[in-house]
Amino acid sequence: MWVDGIIFRKYEFESINRTVTLIVLSVSPGPGYVLVKYGSASPLKSGDHVRVYGEYFYPAVDKITPELRDRKLPGIKAVYIQKMEITLP
Repeated sequence: MWVDGIIFRKYEFESINRTVTLIVLSVSPGPGYVLVKYGSASPLKSGDHVRVYGEYFYPAVDKITPELRDRKLPGIKAVYIQKMEITLP
């Protein structure tokens, strides 16, 4: 599956031998936010418009972002994240 959205928050953590990226993606219309777990470092930043491809799971719980703490949200285990270029007329 894939979902389009804007990166609300991005966190990177050092795992055993790699960096894991956790992204809070703002989506509209829809559930409001989706948690994205990506098994690598990413050059993306807050405010970037992206399309995320991966496997859906529920529930995902964000224990880091104060606005979303302990809320059950949909999640995606991302296999590919594509930055989208927005052009306005």
